[in-house]
Amino acid sequence: MYKVGIISDTRIATPGQSLPARVKEAFAGVDLIIHAGNITKEFVLEELERVAPVVAVRGALDDPGDFKRDLPASRTLDVQGFKVAVHNQRPEIPALGAEKVHILVSGNTCTPGIRETEEVPLMLDPGSPTIASKHARGTVILLKIDKLVFSYIIKL
Repeated sequence: MYKVGIISDTRIATPGQSLPARVKEAFAGVDLIIHAGNITKEFVLEELERVAPVVAVRGALDDPGDFKRDLPASRTLDVQGFKVAVHNQRPEIPALGAEKVHILVSGNTCTPGIRETEEVPLMLDPGSPTIASKHARGTVILLKIDKLVFSYIIKL
């Protein structure tokens, strides 16, 4: 089984701050981490890379000058045969359907959600691990891919 940790809106700007320990616990053993933007600083990605390889996109709060790497505004990747589109802000859904995207990962809302649509079979918003919502102190998503795809929100 292939496991993907999905995170967004970490919004950690001060060196010395770090990700909540529960993020690392939730992502223990994942094969890949996808960050859907609003990272804020490079050290957040470096911290996640100690857990697993990271694929990230730039969010509205990410100043390119704060990163050593070039972060695209969006990207599409193949994860175990599934076409995964990663955006910080949710794009137009019909356009993704035309591209035959299987899974959309987006953030920027700080509110976790898992939805299915006719155009895009699975839409994931991990919420934020550092900004509390009515759902929890913080959230991430774990995606498991075998012959089937399973996703669930983890409350931190």
